[in-house]
Amino acid sequence: MVVPSRDPGWLFVLPALLGVLGGALSSAVLRLWQYRRDHWSETIVWFCERLETQADMAADYWCTRGSTKKKSQERTSEARILGMQARLDGLIEIILEGMRDDHHQPIREALSKFRDSVSGGTFQSATGVSDPDRARQVQDDAAELEVLIRRYAAEARPERQLFWRIKRRLPFQKRVNPEHHW
Repeated sequence: MVVPSRDPGWLFVLPALLGVLGGALSSAVLRLWQYRRDHWSETIVWFCERLETQADMAADYWCTRGSTKKKSQERTSEARILGMQARLDGLIEIILEGMRDDHHQPIREALSKFRDSVSGGTFQSATGVSDPDRARQVQDDAAELEVLIRRYAAEARPERQLFWRIKRRLPFQKRVNPEHHW
């Protein structure tokens, strides 16, 4: 009768395999988090660049309106301004995902103010005239929005972004009694 060997040699391989698997998994999770963080940061930079571009286009529109510019050039400028506005509206939603909930309202209000200064007043009307005050207001509102987004983005450190996303999805995040601090 052959007695099986009780040599536990293969048991030493199991912890090594588990260690390799755990290391690979943690590395993959870390890389995914870094990718999301970098993508969010790049989106903020891209948003701010487009915000400046739209502010410049709108300031040019409001300063040269009603001049010797052809109506077709004015309509092209209006279309570009509205198209850029639609892009910014979409990007702001991506940016807000990474920010704290209490930062959403001030950013939305600043964006609304900027949107109104860009395309409010006599925008797209047939009897438009030059309005340098509105051009200055566009630049002021763009600067205010950009500073607000960059400040809140700095406060929403990447390691906290994950926390805020998880917190938003928890079913018990709203407390019945706000004086309870769990």
